[in-house]
Amino acid sequence: VPYNHPIREAKMIRLLSVLLIGMVVISCAGGTPGTSPSSQGSMRNTDPKAVLDKTWQWVSTATPDGKITAKDPTRYTILFTTDGQVQAQFDCNRGHGGYRMADGKLTMGVLMATRMACPPDSQDRRFMKDLQAASAYYLAGDSLFLGLPGKAAAMKFRPAP
Repeated sequence: VPYNHPIREAKMIRLLSVLLIGMVVISCAGGTPGTSPSSQGSMRNTDPKAVLDKTWQWVSTATPDGKITAKDPTRYTILFTTDGQVQAQFDCNRGHGGYRMADGKLTMGVLMATRMACPPDSQDRRFMKDLQAASAYYLAGDSLFLGLPGKAAAMKFRPAP
C-alpha cells in the first residue's frame, strides 16, 4: 500500500501546474521552438480595413494539386468596398456581388457578371469559380490571400498600381 505524503503531493501538484502554464504560454505564443513567426502565420493581418477600397490583381491560385498562375493579372481584379459590395474584372467581363468580411472570415454572395466571350486563353471561369468559393482572407506583407475550401488552397493577389 503506497503512502501518500502531503509534501510529496503538494510538489506534484506544483509541478503539474507549472507544466500546464508552460503549455498555455507556448500555445499562445503561436509557435514552437526553432520556428520563425512568419512560418507560424503570426504575421498575418486580418483587419478588413487593410483590404477595403483597394483594387487587387490576381497573381495565382495554389492548391494541393498545383499552382495556377494568372497570365495577365491586370485582367483579373477585385475591389471590396466599405458598403459590402465586391466589384470584379473577369478578363473581358465585369461582375459584382455582396460580401461579408470579419476576423479572417469571408462570405461571398452570388456574383453577377456580364457574359461576353473572352479570348481562348482566358482564365475567367476559373477565377470567378474560385472567387465565389473564397471563405477566408488575410494579408501577408503586401499580398492579399483568399482561402478556398480544402486543404492549403488559396488565391494570391497583389495591389494594383
